[in-house]
Amino acid sequence: MRKITLIFVVLFSLSTSKVEAQGIDSLDMTSTFITLGQPWYTDYFTSYRVYTNRSFFKDENGGLHTVFLSNYDLFYCYSDDGSIWTTEQVTNLHNGDFREAVIYADSEGNPYIAATVNPHFDYGNPTGVDFGEEFRYSVYYFFKDGDNWMEEEVYDSTVDPSFSGNYGCRVNELYMNMDGEMVLVGSRYGWYTYGGEFWEFTRDAGGNWSDVSLIHVFSDTPIDHATDVSRSVLKSTGDRDLIYTRSYNASGIPELGYMSYAGGIWSEPTVLTTDLYNHVAWDLSIGTEEEMYLIHFSNNPTPHVNMYTDLESSTELTIDLSMVDAIQIAKIHITEDGILDLFVYPLDSDTVMLYASEDYGLTWTDPLYMERSEAPGVLPVTDQFSSQGLDLEYIRVSRPAGSQPYGPDSLYYNHIELFDSTVGLMGQEQLGDDLSLFPNPFSDMITVKYMLQEPTELIFRISTLQGRVLEERFYIGSTGENQIQFDLSDLSSGSYVLEVLDTERKNGKMRVASRKLVKL
Repeated sequence: MRKITLIFVVLFSLSTSKVEAQGIDSLDMTSTFITLGQPWYTDYFTSYRVYTNRSFFKDENGGLHTVFLSNYDLFYCYSDDGSIWTTEQVTNLHNGDFREAVIYADSEGNPYIAATVNPHFDYGNPTGVDFGEEFRYSVYYFFKDGDNWMEEEVYDSTVDPSFSGNYGCRVNELYMNMDGEMVLVGSRYGWYTYGGEFWEFTRDAGGNWSDVSLIHVFSDTPIDHATDVSRSVLKSTGDRDLIYTRSYNASGIPELGYMSYAGGIWSEPTVLTTDLYNHVAWDLSIGTEEEMYLIHFSNNPTPHVNMYTDLESSTELTIDLSMVDAIQIAKIHITEDGILDLFVYPLDSDTVMLYASEDYGLTWTDPLYMERSEAPGVLPVTDQFSSQGLDLEYIRVSRPAGSQPYGPDSLYYNHIELFDSTVGLMGQEQLGDDLSLFPNPFSDMITVKYMLQEPTELIFRISTLQGRVLEERFYIGSTGENQIQFDLSDLSSGSYVLEVLDTERKNGKMRVASRKLVKL
């Protein structure tokens, strides 16, 4: 595998003899192709989720596990370190019937999958579906015995002979509790007087699944009580909190709340906020000391992101959103070193922004920028695994635009290294000699020097913060030191983005680095 290190070094002409550290200001990204899915169709009543917020897991030994759906079939992918991936179909007993899936891996790296299945019709041929049948969800559990996948039925939706249009369970998450039991949390869509519900199933050491355990039923008003995604906050005491969203009025406005489990009893729901852009306008990450970071965002009246750390009150994050008209997605992650990372996807923009905080959210860096086509198209929930140092790991799905059949979807593993480029002596900020960028801030000309281990074609791209490309230059560098110069005298004063991309996808990989530029 060829590795190209693209590390930005910023040089200033200062009279001081030492420059203090400025914080995280650069990133380096590797994108690895995993697999290609199949084209697929959907209908008014039928669709599936290629991924879920629980579709990626890193085990204690560093093994990477992901589960995804391709044309309503179930597949599992694995990699030791993210460089080479294997893909296998989990089962062919329910082809065309899968709706969504979640994954968990134990301390020995053994994978476990829970999936939503509708046995009443073929999702792979979704036309002509009777009204109501789309909600008839059963749940299955899969685990490995040697090289073979084994299957267990957790919940059978066919026990009710009538098509109520509301009977079935969608999987939300799968985890192992303090007693070594597997726990599956799911939700039931609440249609009018049926009420939305959150369910729980437990698998004991003998391999026996419990009946449905009702966490809560929402039936406060005669409307659709759509219970959506939920996340569990596990505690060393065995207690836990369940964070959830649901529709709480006839307009479908989402509500973010939580329920607590202590002493064998679930509490009544506590509403945190209705200040949400939509039902998935929130995210959760948990640190190594069980500390919780729960964010939610809205665009009313202006874009803003708030964070809870104690389920009591939230504070608005002090991040620069001046260039953002509206937020589409926001994701939070805490590394094992206690660094908070926040991804913000502006709506209708080609740029994704990444912020970092080294003081648990009190202050944040200026945004780092990535082109959206190479940035995380999909981010999983990230509190299931520990990232080393300042690294981020996630799965993204790339889908070509167009009408049906949709896809085929491409699955990628992305690895981002965040770093602080400031160390410096004698007025120089530097981390290494592989790549340097100077001066910055600049007036007219800016120079990039870099080292290559072998001849390589690179793209140098300068863009606005909104993602509009102003200049792009292809350059074939030779082994050793290279230098390229940009005349940017025509640019107006302000901030811009420089991206460096390795165009050769050797072994399915691409390298990306990004740095903010300031024109005086």
